[in-house]
Amino acid sequence: MQKWLWVCTMAVLAGCARQEPLDRTVRADTPVNLALWRGKQGRDVAWKDFDVALQELRLDIMIAKAASGAQAIDERVRHTIDGQTVRWVLREGWQKRVERLRNEHDQLEAFITQNKSFRSQPGTQEADDHLEDKIDQLTAQRDRTERDIEEAERKLAEWRETGAER
Repeated sequence: MQKWLWVCTMAVLAGCARQEPLDRTVRADTPVNLALWRGKQGRDVAWKDFDVALQELRLDIMIAKAASGAQAIDERVRHTIDGQTVRWVLREGWQKRVERLRNEHDQLEAFITQNKSFRSQPGTQEADDHLEDKIDQLTAQRDRTERDIEEAERKLAEWRETGAER
């Protein structure tokens, strides 16, 4: 009898152990269930990063034209994340972010190269100044994009290190 009680007690305690926040399963089959699930998670989840991941998933759906309209896009995102772990949502969303930022970076590089190739007519200092300002703006934007890519890659590496691939 004591052995059985001990086994039951250990099973209950094992079931009560707090799960690693990144390994928790997202419940998002409806907007209400997502809100309830979120409320139950408390502060253990990095909500800012989670929200960025959701936004990137939304952007990916819009860019791919897989859905249109806020409700349809939201439904598609919820369908994508429902039943996945928080870690999966973070990785998936932030990987989409890296892809989008790399594309933006490549476009900025092309614009900078193109603008540097423009030559104005002699005696048009105003046009030259405008062109230099534009190149400076594009360069600053490209540099911000590079920093954002580095940040996203750093976060992705952390999420890979904190949990084995499943």
